[in-house]
Amino acid sequence: MTEKFDKRKFYKKNREMILYLVCGGLTTAVNFAGFWVFAEVEKLSVGSASVWAWGLAVLFAYVVNRVLVFQSENDSWEALLREAAAFAGARIFSGIFEVGMMVFLADFLRFPVWWAKIMISIAVVVLNFAASKRIIFCRHGQRGGESHEKKVPC
Repeated sequence: MTEKFDKRKFYKKNREMILYLVCGGLTTAVNFAGFWVFAEVEKLSVGSASVWAWGLAVLFAYVVNRVLVFQSENDSWEALLREAAAFAGARIFSGIFEVGMMVFLADFLRFPVWWAKIMISIAVVVLNFAASKRIIFCRHGQRGGESHEKKVPC
C-alpha cells in the first residue's frame, strides 16, 4: 500500500527549491520582458538588449532571493556587502555567459533568437541556483553537506 502524498511535508522539504524555481521564473519573465522592450521597441542590438534585460533581472533576483528564497539573516553591513558582492559576481559571470551565448547563437549561428533565449535562460537558472545555494546564501559549514541553524556568509 502506498503512502498518501503530503503536500505540506513536500513543500517543507523542498521549500527553497520550489521558491527558487517560482522566483527564477519571475526573474526570467523580467529578463524576457526587458529583452523585448530593448530589442523590439527600442531596436537595440541583441547584445545590448541582453545586457540591459540582464541588469533588470539581476536587481529583481537579488531582492527575491535574499528575502523570499534563502531568507538571509545577514544584518551587519560587512556581511551584507560580502553577500551582495558575491551575488553580483556570480550574476556577472552568468550574465557574460548569457550575452556571449546569445550573440554566438543568434548572430553567428543564426539560431532563432527566442529559442536561443529560452535554452540559455534554462542554463542560467541552473548556474545561478548552484551559486546561490552553495556560495552566496549558504549556511555556514554547509558546503560539506552539513547544515547549521544560523545563516552567515561562508
